[in-house]
Amino acid sequence: TFDTLRNHPSFYVFNHRGRVLFQSPDTVNSSSNQD
Repeated sequence: TFDTLRNHPSFYVFNHRGRVLFQSPDTVNSSSNQD
Protein backbone atom coordinates (compact mmCIF):
# COMPACT_ATOMS: atom_id res chain seq x y z
CA THR A 1 0.00 0.00 0.00
CA PHE A 2 2.77 2.41 0.94
CA ASP A 3 4.48 1.64 -2.35
CA THR A 4 1.44 3.02 -4.18
CA LEU A 5 1.37 6.16 -2.06
CA ARG A 6 5.02 6.73 -2.90
CA ASN A 7 3.95 7.20 -6.52
CA HIS A 8 1.89 10.21 -5.44
CA PRO A 9 4.09 13.28 -4.70
CA SER A 10 1.25 15.06 -2.90
CA PHE A 11 0.60 12.01 -0.76
CA TYR A 12 4.30 11.74 0.04
CA VAL A 13 4.34 15.32 1.29
CA PHE A 14 1.24 14.67 3.36
CA ASN A 15 2.83 11.55 4.80
CA HIS A 16 6.00 13.45 5.66
CA ARG A 17 3.99 16.10 7.49
CA GLY A 18 2.01 13.43 9.28
CA ARG A 19 5.26 11.84 10.41
CA VAL A 20 6.32 15.09 12.03
CA LEU A 21 2.91 15.60 13.65
CA PHE A 22 2.56 11.98 14.69
CA GLN A 23 6.01 11.04 15.97
CA SER A 24 4.95 7.41 16.38
CA PRO A 25 7.48 4.56 16.07
CA ASP A 26 5.24 2.87 13.50
CA THR A 27 4.93 6.02 11.39
CA VAL A 28 8.66 6.71 11.48
CA ASN A 29 9.35 3.12 10.49
CA SER A 30 6.99 3.40 7.52
CA SER A 31 8.53 6.71 6.45
CA SER A 32 11.98 5.14 6.52
CA ASN A 33 10.75 2.46 4.14
CA GLN A 34 9.41 5.07 1.74
CA ASP A 35 12.63 7.00 1.88
